[in-house]
Amino acid sequence: MNTPGSYKCYCLDGYALQPDGSCRNVRTCYHANCQYGCEVMKGEVRCTCPSPGLRLGPDRRSCVDIDECSQGGGVCPRRRKCYNTFGSFFCKCHLGFKLMYINGRYACVGEAAWLGY
Repeated sequence: MNTPGSYKCYCLDGYALQPDGSCRNVRTCYHANCQYGCEVMKGEVRCTCPSPGLRLGPDRRSCVDIDECSQGGGVCPRRRKCYNTFGSFFCKCHLGFKLMYINGRYACVGEAAWLGY
């Protein structure tokens, strides 16, 4: 900016004037106030969530849970019920079934089969 007989330097928003007259990006994760973490890409700070089962909330700083169980589409294998947790989910065998390792994979087996009937 011109001043009478001189000039004064200013930096654009998000940048700070350095002693050598240059501008440095001050948009950092430290200043972003993110719940978990963030990344800086092309000078922009973006909050991130630590799990694919979480997404950024409306404030763009905190993470909210994605209820995978309510999305349908066979989240859990046959004979298992989906239970949502914060940031993830787990599958549990239905009542009367037991999780067993058979032929190189886990399956929920009916009570009659695992009791030997």
